[in-house]
Amino acid sequence: MLKKFSTKQLMILFGCFMLQAVPYVLSSFVPPLYFDPIERVYPNGAAGFTTLNLTLYLTIGAVASALVSPIVGKFFGKAKTKIIMYAGLAVAIVGMIIQATATNVYMFWVANIIIQSGCITFIGLAIPYLIGNWFGDSLRATAMGIAFAGGSFGNIFAQFIFTSLFQKVDSVQSLRQVFWIITIVFAVVGLLIITFCIKDNKEDQTPNQDIDEQKVESNKADANVKGCGFAHTKSMSQFWIMGVAMIIIGLNIAAQSGLFNKFFSETVGSVFAIACVFGNVVGGALFSKLGTFKTLVIGGGFQIISAITMFFIAFSGIGNDINNNLPFVWAVLYGLSTFTFTQGPSTIIQSLFGLKDFGQTVGIFNIFFAVGFAIGAPIFAALQGKFGVQVAWISVVAFAVIGYLTMLFNVKIVEPQKLAQK
Repeated sequence: MLKKFSTKQLMILFGCFMLQAVPYVLSSFVPPLYFDPIERVYPNGAAGFTTLNLTLYLTIGAVASALVSPIVGKFFGKAKTKIIMYAGLAVAIVGMIIQATATNVYMFWVANIIIQSGCITFIGLAIPYLIGNWFGDSLRATAMGIAFAGGSFGNIFAQFIFTSLFQKVDSVQSLRQVFWIITIVFAVVGLLIITFCIKDNKEDQTPNQDIDEQKVESNKADANVKGCGFAHTKSMSQFWIMGVAMIIIGLNIAAQSGLFNKFFSETVGSVFAIACVFGNVVGGALFSKLGTFKTLVIGGGFQIISAITMFFIAFSGIGNDINNNLPFVWAVLYGLSTFTFTQGPSTIIQSLFGLKDFGQTVGIFNIFFAVGFAIGAPIFAALQGKFGVQVAWISVVAFAVIGYLTMLFNVKIVEPQKLAQK
């Protein structure tokens, strides 16, 4: 697979993979591990560190990144990507420092707002933009899958390392020491990758050509970018309906991603992590080979079945029984489907609407998913509290079915128009 890429493309791909594997994992996958040690060193909700307020830490960060996304997205293609990424990294590091020195939950909230605003800039938007800028149509989705697999790959090691470190936390001082470790690793890896691996594709290859079609051209990549542009995209009702679909899909994903720890053992979690790596790589290849519609049918189908599996697990209460196969079935199915919401939004926008104004378009699109993901867990909790866990999971299945059917119906309308090639 990698033989299809040039040396310069491999360098970009390695950089994107590592940004996902280290800074992204430290800012997105590790934070849920904070809660237990924080509640140990700040007992009885001291300094505002209650379970509810800690949960809001994640929600506030997700909302902040979604709001910042379309604003920052306008700069991609207009300024040097490396400069934008340096700025995003600097902002995120400031947030990490505030987090490491926070004395109350309000500082903690502010820290994550700043962290996620920086991360959406130099990771969330930059990686899809770089992949789109460097890889041709037949390789772009495959490259996206490999890049986004970095997050799942890095998470396998991060969970073991930081679970061990946080288990040793017995004071505010020791907690801050772990936060400083996270900050230093985050900053060093981010700085090294941006400095040595990231560059814009100016002359080597036009963004819509593959390696066997390369031509030496002096004109800038922006002049060759294809797509209908944000002005046209926002005038299409299908774009906004797909956004609503992303909200509904986000409700399902919030429940499955955020609540499975209550049911499953570490063994099941390990299977899930491995399936995520495999799913992202294969998902990217499927987007390249089968196109957006057929790939979403496969990924969405897996995710609907995984939600149904979760219903039966909740109904029977066997989630912690490693001798039962259902938790492992869920881990494999849901892990394989994660590409639909990791690389899915970026790939959908690039394949349907093109690379012109990509940053701004995907920035708006990301808001919808962030809203669904942010409100998904509270909605699930409310349904569970009022109607019981079985009804809550039936609702999750319904969210997945409605969300993906709505998305697929509109993709089917837009895809034949070939707007990405205009």
